[in-house]
Amino acid sequence: MNNKLEIYKMAAELADRVSARRMAANGFFLTINTTLVGLLGFMYSELADDKRAVLLVMSMTGILLSSTWFFAIRSYKRLNKAKFQVINKMEKDLPYQNFTDEWDQLKRTTKDDGDVINVRRWWLKFKDIYTDLTNIEAVVPILFGLIYLFIFIGSAFKVIIK
Repeated sequence: MNNKLEIYKMAAELADRVSARRMAANGFFLTINTTLVGLLGFMYSELADDKRAVLLVMSMTGILLSSTWFFAIRSYKRLNKAKFQVINKMEKDLPYQNFTDEWDQLKRTTKDDGDVINVRRWWLKFKDIYTDLTNIEAVVPILFGLIYLFIFIGSAFKVIIK
């Protein structure tokens, strides 16, 4: 039993490390994208003679960065899911199932009875529902990607070129 507990502790620590790496990766991508947007604005207004080329290249770079960020988030989600499936399986041999109980508690708050009539009732019904953090995280690279796509399309069709 003691050996199983040590392996369980190690698995929980490794899962925590993956989450920490995910947060560090998010910080990295957020910094890079914010810098790119700032550079895009600065280069467009101050430096470039060929503004269209700058917008096209920088927006394509941004789309690539945003896509990479989105898929990194998905990869971390899958890795964490697998780690917690293993941890939950290990917990069956332990006297207390901390992660399994926590997840069961979160799932209890996500039941949907399908009775949504207006916005207020919808809000009252869904305000306490657990939303997977990965789903929230994924919105940020999608938004950056949409900004870059808008800039790319606008510059490709000369809509935003002065």
